[in-house]
Amino acid sequence: MVDLRDYKSLDEFLLQQLSTRNRKNLRSKQRKLESDADIRYCFYHGEIEKSEYDRIFDTFYQLLKKRFVEKEMFNRNLMHWKYYYELAYPMILNKQALLFVIYDKDKPITITLNFLYDQHLFSYIQTYDIDYSQYNMGDISMVKHLQWCLENQIQIFDLSKGENDYKLKWSNHRYEHFYHLFYKAGSIHAFLKAQVFQGKLRLAQYLRDKGILGKLFQYDRFFFKRFQKKVAHHDWKAPE
Repeated sequence: MVDLRDYKSLDEFLLQQLSTRNRKNLRSKQRKLESDADIRYCFYHGEIEKSEYDRIFDTFYQLLKKRFVEKEMFNRNLMHWKYYYELAYPMILNKQALLFVIYDKDKPITITLNFLYDQHLFSYIQTYDIDYSQYNMGDISMVKHLQWCLENQIQIFDLSKGENDYKLKWSNHRYEHFYHLFYKAGSIHAFLKAQVFQGKLRLAQYLRDKGILGKLFQYDRFFFKRFQKKVAHHDWKAPE
């Protein structure tokens, strides 16, 4: 996660977090993006027109699907898109969620859905138009999020569990994720079920620690071909 409690400005954070080369490259990419395209940045928090919300979420789905086809990975969120669509709108209006969009004119090219709790912002789903990959859209999006956090007294920007180069680049604090298992006391069936589940969790963690799970073997890549046809023909707007 990004802990902003000791920083008064974005420049102060960037100076400590990024190397001189990375800061220079970031500024260069953003200037080039803004000179090559008609760019505007929008944070939807407290209000958004329903028609624009619908348009953004449809584009969000298409861009996310396109991005993960390029990566040849299965994204579980795609099969539950209607749930997120129905969930996020009232939460944005109630300032419990934040939708960030980078537009090229009126075309969304980067979209992020975040959730808020107290002084914490949680990054949940993000994607970008792969036609703009040369501009490092993820880094530009991160800078805009951090600026928004500092301006709105958000202390923590949580990038959620999972390790990758992007998170390691921006995070200044790491924490462990714990599972707590609850089951009915006195029930042999519940006890055995909890033990099996605990065994699976311990095995998965062992394989992660050994660099097998998540590196040599990735679930989302393994399931890509199996679910690709299902995703390709999935209509998230269809009534259930």
